[in-house]
Amino acid sequence: MGVRNVNNLGRDDFENKVRNSKDILGNEPQILQDYFFVFNDRVRNQAEHSLYRIFNKPPMQLPYKIVSLKELIKSFFRD
Repeated sequence: MGVRNVNNLGRDDFENKVRNSKDILGNEPQILQDYFFVFNDRVRNQAEHSLYRIFNKPPMQLPYKIVSLKELIKSFFRD
């Protein structure tokens, strides 16, 4: 997300990032409802806790997923 301190993230940061990404891509192809935010391994867990605190919902109820680059690659690409 290009942030230096995940504690400074707010609801608007996540929602604006998704909205701006859709605008840039022109919504084509259609973007799925799971939105992945990639964080450095060192702050990934902290970012995940911040996300759940900000939205006050269990992880399964959120369209936002916090992952490391390794996790993203493992989820979508073969070794």
